[in-house]
Amino acid sequence: MRIKKAASAGSQEKGDVLIQIEPIENSENYIEIKSSVIKLFGSQIKKSIEESLVQYQLKGVKVTVNDRGALDFVIKARFESAVKRGEIIE
Repeated sequence: MRIKKAASAGSQEKGDVLIQIEPIENSENYIEIKSSVIKLFGSQIKKSIEESLVQYQLKGVKVTVNDRGALDFVIKARFESAVKRGEIIE
């Protein structure tokens, strides 16, 4: 599945995460992570995003993550909100 349009969810407040998704031309997914705690939790943030991409069966998506110390469940919730705002198409 793909998304129809660019969308975002979250904020750049401390303890939150801003997730932006946008469709791209190829079928690969691209993840860009910016975080103040990337050395400690970068691999877990990436794993959460990859699991969410698999859950929604998304292809051809660029995901930009601006993390400010969000917990895992917040990252997944923000991703889900962004996906729903981006309107999944088959």
